[in-house]
Amino acid sequence: MRTSALCLLLCALSVPPALAQRPPAPAETLPDRVAGNLITINNNAGWCWYQDEKAVFDPVTATFHLNTTANQRGFAGKERCGNIEHTTLQLATGNRARTVLGSRPYRPGRGDDHAIGAIWIRPDGRILDVWSGHNNDHFTNFRITASPHDATSWRPEQRYNWEKISGRKSSRRFTYSNVYFLAAERDGKGRLYNIGRGDQNSPNIAYSDDLGETWHYAGKLTTFNGTTPSSYSNGYFKFQSNGRDRIDFICTDHHPRNYNNGVYHGYIQNGKSHDSFGKVIDDDIYDEEAPDPRDFTPIFLPSPEDKVNDENEYHRGWTIELELTPEGRPVALFTTRFGTKKASNRLGDADHRLFYARFDGKRWKTTELCKMGGPLLPREQDYTGLGAIHPEDPDLIYVSTPIDPRSGAELAKHEIFRGTTQDKGATWRWQQITFDSTVDNLRPAIPKWRRDCTAMFWMRGTYWHQTNYNQSLVGLIQPAGETVSKVTYIDAGADNTKFAGAPWKTREDLGNGGRVLECNPQTGDEPPSLTTTVTGLEAGTYDVFAFFWSPTSEDWRVRAGFAQDHTLVFRRRTCQRAVPGQFANTVDTGKSELGLYRAYVGRRTVQAGKSIAVVVQGVVGKERTAFDGVGVARVVSGR
Repeated sequence: MRTSALCLLLCALSVPPALAQRPPAPAETLPDRVAGNLITINNNAGWCWYQDEKAVFDPVTATFHLNTTANQRGFAGKERCGNIEHTTLQLATGNRARTVLGSRPYRPGRGDDHAIGAIWIRPDGRILDVWSGHNNDHFTNFRITASPHDATSWRPEQRYNWEKISGRKSSRRFTYSNVYFLAAERDGKGRLYNIGRGDQNSPNIAYSDDLGETWHYAGKLTTFNGTTPSSYSNGYFKFQSNGRDRIDFICTDHHPRNYNNGVYHGYIQNGKSHDSFGKVIDDDIYDEEAPDPRDFTPIFLPSPEDKVNDENEYHRGWTIELELTPEGRPVALFTTRFGTKKASNRLGDADHRLFYARFDGKRWKTTELCKMGGPLLPREQDYTGLGAIHPEDPDLIYVSTPIDPRSGAELAKHEIFRGTTQDKGATWRWQQITFDSTVDNLRPAIPKWRRDCTAMFWMRGTYWHQTNYNQSLVGLIQPAGETVSKVTYIDAGADNTKFAGAPWKTREDLGNGGRVLECNPQTGDEPPSLTTTVTGLEAGTYDVFAFFWSPTSEDWRVRAGFAQDHTLVFRRRTCQRAVPGQFANTVDTGKSELGLYRAYVGRRTVQAGKSIAVVVQGVVGKERTAFDGVGVARVVSGR
């Protein structure tokens, strides 16, 4: 199989000869490292942070359900642009399955991350997914699964018109979905709510008494009172619920681009809205009379932008995250601008700060966590990497920031950090999760699971605008009591790999075993499959990986899975770098500019002596596949 000279290989891989002659870089300096097993879930994905829940765990099937929107700049963007996609990840097998629920482009050819849906698992086990466009029209769309706990088959798309159910002409098209069920309402029959931005640029409420089959209009949660002008959005709201009788929210006055916002807290209960201390603010949420966001309890009040000490003050708050403690008390994340340094001609937008806020029943306590840097894009001066609170553990958070919270050092990209506190938020310890990334890691989210288990999902890629991004949905899964051994690497060769023929070629002098299997079809059908089989395994459960090469300046990729009709495209941008310390045997992981990347294929349980087969396919397009081999890691459960 070793028939090609070094010069031919380097030409084929578009790598200068000098690169191949450099000694391997130390593992700690290699790019795209991740502390944990990075799982690619959806290879073209975007989400906003004002729709919940966008990530849900079903304990009956041990499956995660996630909602994203595909973009024209992402993988297969032309075919998928604007698709609302419901993706599942099954814990026992690692299987991922993607269903297109509908399409809500901002305009033709422009996918929009503001159009993602909110997911709810009904008491009967059927899954409801609810979504709206971004100022497209007055509709909310929804679909329900045909069977309980099964996202492979959905009923036809349905929708309702906010103008029709309210009986009034709306001054604003609808955006966002936030779906929460209060099981104790209606004498224990329960009521489902959906809250999003609509008429008067304010949060409007719809409800359903038949588990989301039909919808009715309630009223407005808040609206502006005229003391400040109505803006693009009269408040940005994050919601959370105890699932029984109460929906909490944090909110701003307006958009921080337009107004020097504060951040406020309240809750809905028994058809009324209250401040943090239980004082009734609105005695009937089912009418058009609604309070101003500032009527609720302030968590953060901005300093005036009056040119007096502005350079040392916090201003322009924005809501990021809301969860509840086990006692049912709210815990929140919000950002502010600090000082006067400008990034895009806006006061203070070069220096955002992240705050942790916790209500103890008597008062709100806030702590500045870290710097969040400047804006992600000039048009949205307050877009940052964001953060997430563990829903079952308010002492655990994950944040995305381009500034190391431990040292204040500036980083090349947004990286993920894990923060823990032992004094209810007063002080924090930080652990870095992603290292030296070549793309950004943004917008982490953590679904409810268990206190001793964590699943953290985020966007990995490039974000230019809400309608222009090249990102993937990735995640780290940490079940309680589970340990995974180091990876045993198996090189793909004639003894274990069924060679598929053209357009596959064997290229030497790169990779382990002195060769890689390369495929680069520019057009036409997907190339034929390779199959690499791992034999001689002991009985047990194994995580399985495919390994491929890519320069950091390009986006090489591989399609892999356990069956020919069930494979997933893994891109360099969606995967983590393989480093020597991850392996039980000696493996060449490459140099800084050209390296070995690992793709998590899934999980398999085998009997003694049985094998695991990994199907590998090339991907049509300008980026090539350089497949090197597979790996297995033994999984041991402590339960």
